[in-house]
Amino acid sequence: MYGQAGDVIAEFAALAETDLPAAIGQLPDFIARIRRLNQCPEAMCGGPNPDWVMPIVNAIGDSYAGLDAATREAFLRHCLRLFDGLNCIYVRLHVVRMLDALLVADITMNRPNYWPGLERECELLKRCPTSELLAQESTECLTTFWMALAVIWGDAATLPVRRWYYQHYGESVTRALDYAASVVVLSGERRSSGGEGDFETCVQGSLDRNFDPAWHVQIWERVRANPWIRLDS
Repeated sequence: MYGQAGDVIAEFAALAETDLPAAIGQLPDFIARIRRLNQCPEAMCGGPNPDWVMPIVNAIGDSYAGLDAATREAFLRHCLRLFDGLNCIYVRLHVVRMLDALLVADITMNRPNYWPGLERECELLKRCPTSELLAQESTECLTTFWMALAVIWGDAATLPVRRWYYQHYGESVTRALDYAASVVVLSGERRSSGGEGDFETCVQGSLDRNFDPAWHVQIWERVRANPWIRLDS
């Protein structure tokens, strides 16, 4: 089954490389093909195999931030139609494998309960309080926007680790800022609607509580750019 799934994934990746709009249009068909390979295990596990589905989604996700708004919305709706038919906890097993911060931001802007959290990354940072220890981890792990987000969010990372990470993985941090901005927007909207102050004051409060001040200016730039796709349903 894994060999057959690999063939479907490779076919979709080739289509995405040569004809991205066609690939987005056919995304549900490819996911259906993958799921048919996994019918019996899927019935026992509660949903499709994320190790098979997410490489297909990530083949588009690599280009997601550069798509026009209409194409992004079409792709986002495909993802939500898949996820909305699954148990929320099982959805998170898929979302955590996504590689594009803006796509995850669009998903959780519309479905906040699909956010999988950063427990694995935070646990790793707590096990590695020095840059020497963290540098021993795999590059694949360290370069994800998830790890970058854990470094700038909260207090899991020590100050020396933050400085080292920013120096070596600044590109990953830049990608993570798209998601960080969505976090403070949702918090700002919720708190301002609850009477805790105006939107900008509440956003700044969320920044102060959650994120390294070194990135506040860049996060504010994204908040004001308002790049997210927000659906009516």
